Amino acid sequence: MKRNLGRFVFTLLFLSLSVGASTYKWSAFVAKEKAYVGEAVYVKYLCEFDDNGELYIIDFKPQSTDLYDFTLLTKSEKLLDGKRINSYEYILEPKAAQNLQITLEATMKKTSIESIVDNTTNHYDDTKFDSIHQKTVLKMQMISLEVLDAPKKLFGNFTLQVKKDEPSVKAYEPYHLDVTLIGKGNFDAIKSLDFDVKNVKVFTQEPIKKIDLDKDGYKGEWTQKFAFISSGDFTIPAKKIQYFNTLTQSVESLQIDSIDVKVQKAYKKAELLDKGEDEFVFDVTYVYYFLTLLSGFLVGKINFTAQKLSSENEKFISKVKAVSSLDALCILLILNDEKKFHNILSRIDSGEVRSLKEAKKLIIKSVQ
Repeated sequence: MKRNLGRFVFTLLFLSLSVGASTYKWSAFVAKEKAYVGEAVYVKYLCEFDDNGELYIIDFKPQSTDLYDFTLLTKSEKLLDGKRINSYEYILEPKAAQNLQITLEATMKKTSIESIVDNTTNHYDDTKFDSIHQKTVLKMQMISLEVLDAPKKLFGNFTLQVKKDEPSVKAYEPYHLDVTLIGKGNFDAIKSLDFDVKNVKVFTQEPIKKIDLDKDGYKGEWTQKFAFISSGDFTIPAKKIQYFNTLTQSVESLQIDSIDVKVQKAYKKAELLDKGEDEFVFDVTYVYYFLTLLSGFLVGKINFTAQKLSSENEKFISKVKAVSSLDALCILLILNDEKKFHNILSRIDSGEVRSLKEAKKLIIKSVQ
């Protein structure tokens, strides 16, 4: 009886797999007929079966070429009213002005009934099906896209946000300025800003990007932070960021207005750096607001405690060793003798010297 029951179940399974063959159809959708070089274009491919399509595995992996990039957004498989639907969503980015026509390929891998039965009766792992598939290579529906050069490399739809300090600071106290572009577009085309202000030390950092990709393209914000340090009044010049607005189809400008910064009278260097040569121990705390190149703007303190030293160089070296951040070290050099340490400051500013330990070694070596 057990043998007959097993044979009966086997027969039902064989019949259920033999009744009819799955059919399927592919379709393609592209969100735009025209796009600009580098613009994100939403593309969707669908494979729809007339049943559950359980005998099929789909191999569909669009690759980037010299003409365009393909970036996968999502892929999914679901049953709707017992019918299998496979969906593939991509972002297409054309690389050059052209009439782009793309015909992709998909490989349909079908498992034979004999393979299903053999694996079922012998309890093999389903992954072994792959070695005995029948493979059919299909050409997808062609998608067409007219690709144009934009009037500006930067395009999209952006707004400008400027965050700045009150325009009055103490001498050698940093004045902070944050510039942020918010919206959607080709963020990689945004160029870093550069401010050249006479007699002002300008600290900046690599722009911070917070960007997401969806079917509408790249969305988010781009921020660059600055700190300006001077001993006297200065003016930060106005800046314009031009871009091509894809909504209005026109070139527009985002304006950063000029800023006049008033600087209060500086303390004398002797007051700031040398409390007194005849004291055995001194402990003076000065509060500096400084830009941290790697993690943004922080508020910090520099504490100097030193014993009576035999020379000015030894005193200075002691202060260098006590500094706990790269930016605080820059401020110390500026206060002490900016011209003397110009080369080291430039190497720190350019990113050539990134380590606090390395910078201290260079400074100590230069004064010994």
